[in-house]
Amino acid sequence: TFTYTVSFNTVFVHANFNGGSTNYYWNFNDPLNPLTSNSTGRDTIHVFRDSTAQYIVSLTVVNQCGPRFYSDTVQINSSKIPLQLPSGLTFTSNLAIVPNPVENNELNVFYDSFTDSDFLVNVYNPLGQIVFEEYYTFLSGINGFKVSTIGFAKGLYIITIFSDKTYARRKFVVQH
Repeated sequence: TFTYTVSFNTVFVHANFNGGSTNYYWNFNDPLNPLTSNSTGRDTIHVFRDSTAQYIVSLTVVNQCGPRFYSDTVQINSSKIPLQLPSGLTFTSNLAIVPNPVENNELNVFYDSFTDSDFLVNVYNPLGQIVFEEYYTFLSGINGFKVSTIGFAKGLYIITIFSDKTYARRKFVVQH
C-alpha cells in the first residue's frame, strides 16, 4: 500500500513497503500531463494540472518475490481563491509578492499579465529544488493567488512564473 498527502494540486506519495532490492513504479493516470504521469522511487510527487478532479493512483512494487499492485483514488481540491489587490501595493515589475518576509505561512502573489495565457508557477528552495508547482490560467491584467508555505524551512526562496511568451521571478523569505 501507499500513503499520500494532497497540497493544492500536488500529491506527495510514500510506498509503505521497503525491503531488499525493491523497485517502485507509480502511475498517476493524469491525462493532462501524460509525459510526467509516471514516476519511480519509494517517495515521489506529482502535480496535477486539473486541480478539481479524482484520479486513480497506482503503485507497482517489484522485488525478488515478484510484482505487487495497489491503487487508490485521490481527490484533488485546489482552493484557487482570487485575491483582491491590496491598496497601496506597487509593482516594480509585473510580479509582486506580499508579505515579504512571509507571515502566517501564506504568500500572496500578484501577476500583471499582458495576455490571456496558461502559466506555470514554481517555488525553488535554497538548494534549487522545486517545493511548489502549479498551473494557472491568467487573464490579461492583474491576477492574484496564494501559496501556502506550510512545511517550508526557514530561508530564502525564489518564485518563478512563466509561459511560452513571458517569464518573471522574485525572491522571498520564510521566517518562522
